[in-house]
Amino acid sequence: MLAQALLGTERMRSNCVLPLVLLAGCSLGAPDPAGPPKQHVNPDEAGDDPRQLFCFLGYETLDPPAIPSMEEAATLTTTMGDMISNGATAADSRYALEVEWNADPSSALPFNAVIADAVDFHTLAYLLQPAPQTSGIWLFELGAKIPPVQVSDDDPTMYDFVRGSCTMNDP
Repeated sequence: MLAQALLGTERMRSNCVLPLVLLAGCSLGAPDPAGPPKQHVNPDEAGDDPRQLFCFLGYETLDPPAIPSMEEAATLTTTMGDMISNGATAADSRYALEVEWNADPSSALPFNAVIADAVDFHTLAYLLQPAPQTSGIWLFELGAKIPPVQVSDDDPTMYDFVRGSCTMNDP
């Protein structure tokens, strides 16, 4: 069924199920004695996760394509423990990047990020992904097309995308 959902046809499904099953059954090395990565985290127990979360919200234009331009809108730096317990937001007066933790994801993944309009809270982009296990990595990058805005009176550039990203590092 997974192959059919991913590939969409009976013919392709019959050719690809075996590799998918074999891949799912492979193991690289000895099992972790601590067990599989923990996806469900009790926010009351998460406050001690010292890994640093750095998130960026910015405006971008690709016009002209040869000279893309980006302007910072907001940043945030917090610990993963604080984000898991309280959520985190980087915002300016127009848009917000919200990063949240779903402590009991019965039908979704626990790490959630949303770019929303800061005035009417209309969602422009979102993602759900597994709990991050490794530091020193990009966790995600997402963006959305927006009506053109001029961010500064000193700069005539019209930005037509908003982009958010986060990285995580050891303290």
